[in-house]
Amino acid sequence: IELINTGITARTSDLSMQKKVWESVTEFFRPDINLYRNTRPSVVLARETGDLGLAVLWVVQAALARPVLKDLTLNLENASGISPVVSGMNDKTILSLAHSESPAAPVTYMINGEVAVINGTKKFITAGRNSGLIMITCRETGAPKIDRIALVNNKELPAGAMNPLDLKIMRTIDHTSLTLNEFDLDAERLPSVDPRVIRRSVKKWGIVERALIMESFIAFLLYCEYVFSELGVTIASDDEIISLLEKQTESASKQLEEAVFEKQITTGNAGMEDVIKLAGRFQHAYYEKEHTIPADEKIRLADLFLFNNLKG
Repeated sequence: IELINTGITARTSDLSMQKKVWESVTEFFRPDINLYRNTRPSVVLARETGDLGLAVLWVVQAALARPVLKDLTLNLENASGISPVVSGMNDKTILSLAHSESPAAPVTYMINGEVAVINGTKKFITAGRNSGLIMITCRETGAPKIDRIALVNNKELPAGAMNPLDLKIMRTIDHTSLTLNEFDLDAERLPSVDPRVIRRSVKKWGIVERALIMESFIAFLLYCEYVFSELGVTIASDDEIISLLEKQTESASKQLEEAVFEKQITTGNAGMEDVIKLAGRFQHAYYEKEHTIPADEKIRLADLFLFNNLKG
């Protein structure tokens, strides 16, 4: 916690500091969702440090990127083609799933002999420039849906392929887009797996990811309540926030179980409207007290506007 809280302002623009903090976190909290079926480190990080960006990074690693890669490798007949890029991974390695794209201009590939040529733009990648491995969902040119995942080492990307995004939220981690133009990659790096397996995996773990981010956000509100109480403002009782957190934790845990043991997730998130309304109360207090909030806390409290910034 001391490391996370130290130098938060500098960390917003220092990729090496961001990576160092992540690696330290993994020494305490392995990014393996199977170890945390009911209580998540992301909740602890958000509640105790107010660093929602770091909490979300843990969620993305433990509950999205690694499970998707596991589903991919378990359904391969021969993994020798991807072993060069996955064999050196460990808990400290940051994996990025590049999936978000414009429906009108999806990322495509065309295989020509032993080479795959990839084109297109992914709109949003968490911790992109600190990634050791990037998994790019793509489709064969002209295909209606994604049918492959390309595995790319960050160092293999052309200069300028990743562009930083200025989101004004979760500033303690990197956010980028990715644009590839006629990017050549060994065709074995786009392993052939049943496309239905790929689509199902990305969809179900994406649902779990969003549930755990919601859980982390509610825990983050507990931190915010403490900050505002120090400024003499009471927005909500701990009991009110904890009640919402307990409901979301229960829902998220059920979704996680369904993701592991079922083909689809049927449990929804609990109290979404209540959470957004509560966040609105905190936002109002932020505007009223903005001139008295310390600079480092402003970086954290900007994440109160998470849902406003991510609309669409």
